[in-house]
This record gives sequence, structure tokens and C-alpha cells, in this order.
Amino acid sequence: MGRPVILVTAAALLLFVATAGAARITGSPRADFLRGGQATDRIDARGGNDRIKVDGGGRDTVRCGTGRYDLVNADLADSVGADCETVARVIARDLYRSEAQHSSIAEPDSFSWGNTVVTAFQSGRFRDGGAVNTGWAITRDGGRTWRSGTLPSLTVNARPAGRWQRASDPVVAYDAAHGVWLIASLALTAGDAAAVVVSRSPDGIAWSAPVTVVEAAWQPDLRLDKEWIVCDNGVASPHRGSCYVTYSDFRSTRLEFQASRDGGLTWEPQVSAPQNAGRPSIVGRWAPAPQPVVQPDGDLIVPYYDEDRVASVRSTDGGRSFSAPVTISPTAFRATPGLRAPPLPSAEVDAIGVVYVVWPDCRRSASCRYDHLVISRSSDGVNWSPATRIPTAPRTAKADYVLPGIGVDPSRTGRLAVVYYVAREGGLLDVGSISSPNGGRNWRPPRRMNAQTMRLEWAAQAGGAMLGDYFSTSWTGGRAISVFTLASFTRGGFDQPLFAAVVRP
Repeated sequence: MGRPVILVTAAALLLFVATAGAARITGSPRADFLRGGQATDRIDARGGNDRIKVDGGGRDTVRCGTGRYDLVNADLADSVGADCETVARVIARDLYRSEAQHSSIAEPDSFSWGNTVVTAFQSGRFRDGGAVNTGWAITRDGGRTWRSGTLPSLTVNARPAGRWQRASDPVVAYDAAHGVWLIASLALTAGDAAAVVVSRSPDGIAWSAPVTVVEAAWQPDLRLDKEWIVCDNGVASPHRGSCYVTYSDFRSTRLEFQASRDGGLTWEPQVSAPQNAGRPSIVGRWAPAPQPVVQPDGDLIVPYYDEDRVASVRSTDGGRSFSAPVTISPTAFRATPGLRAPPLPSAEVDAIGVVYVVWPDCRRSASCRYDHLVISRSSDGVNWSPATRIPTAPRTAKADYVLPGIGVDPSRTGRLAVVYYVAREGGLLDVGSISSPNGGRNWRPPRRMNAQTMRLEWAAQAGGAMLGDYFSTSWTGGRAISVFTLASFTRGGFDQPLFAAVVRP
């Protein structure tokens, strides 16, 4: 006998048991939740806005029918009909079997160039920090097909093995001037040292041994945290071909910057942010988590979290010096019980240089009880619009909207998409996406990304349920591709792979 297959409708809960071989599952004319089993399934959802979960099983076939907002979570090998409006597919799984939480992926970032999207992520999350290795996944056809792997020579579990015990905070960039993909990782050896390192690839598949950007000894704690990388690809920029890494340095208690002018092979000395910008949180819970972006004219804008505000600094000379920090907006944040979801900003820039920053803020909720997502924009990195609430749900919704990842269409000014998590009372968790055609002035209705609501206890644990401290959306071919992790129930372990969803505008 196969695993039970569950059909949930608005009217009833029906239990089907799949026999050996293919199971045929037929939905109703209403909105259904349809879940496949381990064997091959053939699902015909018929009418209604259905949610269909077939990831983790055999080579399934799904037809969604006449619903307008059907959602499917599937594996890469599954056949999903064109009548399914939103499809999120598993693009990578953690294959390491070590003392870490096996089969857990966390904290993906992504970057697009043309039809290619590369994502980097933690593979095999440890409870007490970091992961077994940094993983990667790539699509060269706008999200239709993917392949994945892990970085070589980074950690002791890599092939070939590297120096470091663990890796964390993976971020990806592309340097068009030198034709090279870059993945930055925080490399860790507990009690010894930490470093920001960069792995290089000409094609997003074959990766070099890591190049060390900066290294710091433990004194007695971790001295480096939350790095980010970005490259200047502006055809009119005087600094084209410059790549920048920024990170929190707890030795100087401020943000530090380093630049490479040769595709990540060598890195210039540290440049400190002015006026102690980016100092660690006074409560010691969150690093400032800078998210640098480069405008078409080469100006480097760096938004970051700064205790009771979101702020930014700017460089107009290729990262050699920075202006005094400015306030993007005051902010307040309420930690979500049971979920690791820091108040870190997510930033992107569009084709004409408008910078967008999204972050969670509880000031839009009565008594600051729930976090909502807000957005601010700037054309110069100095003057910022008032933060406005993103309408992911009514203001009265009893849920936290956190962990945003914004993407901006490079081919069309002001077209945005944001992926985010929704944490509801009772330990329930969903993933959503929302898009804007005009720079956040108007928003289309939000879409759900997970077919089955998660429970926090299904996820890997690291200071709460750990899906990631940040997530990402990238645009290619006029469509947004969001990357995120979903956790499913499994006995005695974890089932937390990486998904990518192509969201039609």
C-alpha cells in the first residue's frame, strides 16, 4: 500500500489510500487541497482555486482545471499543466548526512543576469550556527529547468575539503565586466576564526576555491557577521567592474567595506563606515545586515538596520569613502514567537536608479502587536520617501509579515515583487508574494506560495524555527522568480528543501 492521499474541501475531509502504482486523484468543482503520496500520482483538480502538494513523491502529473489562482508545490520532474497559475518547484535538497539537521536548507539569496538566475543557500543547518556547506542552484532558461550542487574547498565536508568547519550567510552577485559569478560566504571555525570568503565561477556551475576577503580571530566570540556582495554592472558607470563586500566587524563595531576591481581575485583594504554607522544592536540580537545596491551611475547605496531606524550610507567614488548616514525611516519591531525572523531590510535598485527598501515594522499595528511590511524609495540614497505599508493583508490581520525579499525588474522601471513569510498564532506559517507595477504605489492582490500550511516545529531550529534570516526575488524575462524554503512534516527528521516559484505579473 502507498501513503495516504488527502483531499480537503470546504465541506469535508476525505481520506484516499493510494494502491501500489499510480494513484488517480480527482478534485471537486470547489477549492480543494490535494496532496499526493510517495508513488506516482495523476491529479485532476477540476474547478476552484486549488492547492496541490506533490513534492517529495514520484513523477507526478497535475492538471489544475478552471480555477484562476491554482497553486502547485512540485518536484522538478513532475509534469504540471499550463492551467496551474502558480508553480513552486523544489530546486535543491540538502544531501549531507552529518551532525547537522539533515535535509535542511536555509537562507537563500539569488541574482539574475539575462535568462540566468543563480541562487546560493545554506545546506545542512546546525542548531548553534552556520551550515555544513554553501549550496548553489542555477537556471539558464528563466526558471524552467534547474541544476544544483555545493561549493568546493570551502568547508571540511566539501569536495575537495576546505579549511572551514561551517559556512553561513551565502550571497550571490554577477560581475558582467569580468564575466564571473561570485558567492560570498561567512566561513566559520568555532573558537578559532571567522572569515568572509568569495567563490568564483565563469558559468555558475564550476566554482573555484574560496578567496579570503577578511579574516578575524574569535575574541572570544564571533567577530564578523552578515556580509553582502554586489557588483557594478552599469554600462555608463565610471566604476563598472567594481565589486563590493560589506559586513559587520565587531572589532571596530561598525560596517566595513572592501572592493575588488578584478572579478573577486583580490580585495582592497577595509574602508570604515563614518560616524560608527552599522554598530551592533544595543540589545545584542541583530547585526545591521547591510544590503548594498549600485545605481546606474555607479553610486553605491547601502541600507541597513540601525536599532530604532533603517538607515543608509552612500559612496560616490567607488567605495573609497562614504557619506554620513541618513535615516530612511524610524522603525519598531516585535519578535515573532517561535520563529527566527529578524527585522532586516531587503533592498534593490531599478533601471533608472530608484532604490527600494522593504522591512518589517510593527508601528502600523495597534500597540505594536504585529509586524507589517513597509517600503521606502529614493532616487539618490539621501532623500527617502515616507515608509508606506504593503497591503499583504488587512491592517487588522492577526499575523506577522516578516522576512521579505524584494526583486526589481531590470527591464521595466518600477515593477517590483516581494516574497515574505506569514506567521500566525498557534505556530502556523505560510509564504506569500505580492507585486507592484508602479514602484509600490499600487499593489496587486497577494498570492500564496505554499500549498500546505507549515508548523514551526517542522522547520530546522536555530534560535527558533530557521527558514532563513533573508530571502530573495530576482526578475528574468519579465517574470519574478522567488526562492524560499518550505518545511513539511516527517517523522524523526526534517524535510526542508529549497523552492523556486515563477510568478507571472
